[in-house]
Amino acid sequence: RIQVARYALSRFVQEARSSRQLVMAESDAANDEALAGSDHVPNRLVEGFIASAADHLMAWLRASEPPAGESSPLLHLYADDSLWRATLESLASGIWLLAPPLSDERIRRGLIRALYEWKVAAPVERPGRPTDETATRVQTELHGIIERVCSRMGWQVTDLDQRRFGPTQIIRCAQQHLGSDGSDLFCWWTICSRYARAQSLTVILRARRTHFYTPHGGAMDAETDEALVAELVEFAAGILNSFFALTRERGL
Repeated sequence: RIQVARYALSRFVQEARSSRQLVMAESDAANDEALAGSDHVPNRLVEGFIASAADHLMAWLRASEPPAGESSPLLHLYADDSLWRATLESLASGIWLLAPPLSDERIRRGLIRALYEWKVAAPVERPGRPTDETATRVQTELHGIIERVCSRMGWQVTDLDQRRFGPTQIIRCAQQHLGSDGSDLFCWWTICSRYARAQSLTVILRARRTHFYTPHGGAMDAETDEALVAELVEFAAGILNSFFALTRERGL
């Protein structure tokens, strides 16, 4: 099951890394760009999520490559789910941006996302090091884009409601848009997230456990449960297909 999904995912990675995203004429995406007066909000943001998903998938494909002489993928107790968490968040974020049927709402969500990136992309101060001038300039330029789009749309930057933006809200919104195809999105994202915050217990609960005794007492060996990984990988492949169907619908 995993090998079949690996093939489909590798095709996406190859296509994403070798092609240049284009906006189709007279499409929803073209209308968004014209209305916003910007190719960054929301279209370039979506391209960023495509690139992020492809990069994390490529890392997982390389990490899970079957060892020489073997046919089964190489699985990891911790790393696999960490990579899948990033992939699911990228796909869900792209769905969150593109799902609204109206351009105004897609642009508004793009601005909320851009404003979030502007806030978290502030130059990081390092003792004894000069300020990163490039980071400062890029941050300033991004805020200029946000201000120009807001002005064009007749909105105030301070009025953008960022309470609707955050990992949990995005996952919930994407799940709602996907309907039955995404009914387990929040579940899988939560499980993958726990590998970053509650590693030991999560691994014990999801691994294949073998109990045995030693001279010093009871012990347990934990191995990756391939069936659970296969279920996650197949689910993520389905979400990827839904995301790309949405990008085609919008003309990206």
